[in-house]
Amino acid sequence: MSKLPVTQFQHRFTGQTLLFTLEERCVYMSLAADMLVELDPVGILEFNWAQTIIDHTWRLRRINAVENNLHVTSAILNSRGVAADDRLEWLNSIVAGWTRSANQFLQITRYEQAVSRQLKDAYAMLHKLQKERRAKQEAGTQVRLTQTTHYQEWYRSAFEVAVTDYRKLQIERKVQREVAKQEREAQQQEEALSETPAA
Repeated sequence: MSKLPVTQFQHRFTGQTLLFTLEERCVYMSLAADMLVELDPVGILEFNWAQTIIDHTWRLRRINAVENNLHVTSAILNSRGVAADDRLEWLNSIVAGWTRSANQFLQITRYEQAVSRQLKDAYAMLHKLQKERRAKQEAGTQVRLTQTTHYQEWYRSAFEVAVTDYRKLQIERKVQREVAKQEREAQQQEEALSETPAA
């Protein structure tokens, strides 16, 4: 079984070291860069809540993937091959999988509800801060804000790096597949020659 190419990088804003596959890193960076454009945070407080929104959105996507994968793997593991019709067998497997994995699905649902509530609260806090800031600005009150454009620029540059690394990985995988294919063909030729009776 081949190992997934997991990479680590230090998040410029949070300071935390995160582990991703190259594919996940590309998607995460793309999501973050796009969401920052729409959320339009100004200052460190707004950016902090924008980052929370990005992370909770990522968590919800991951929860959906886990639930889907649990659904499919449970059905596969509970397939007994007793039904005459393949579709009926698959439906029976789904029912058995849901029944035997009920506690796991319940835990996923509870976690999803908790993250959804936290995401809703984060949106509310960001909108509250933005509303207060804009009201002060419209009233002519001087608002001192920490510049966060360098964080947004880091996201864009980190996304470009992730895409470059992922493309390199795709090329390496293609080369590995070609080498493996050539080795299999050479082995098959050797086996065919060894089985050919001598004249």
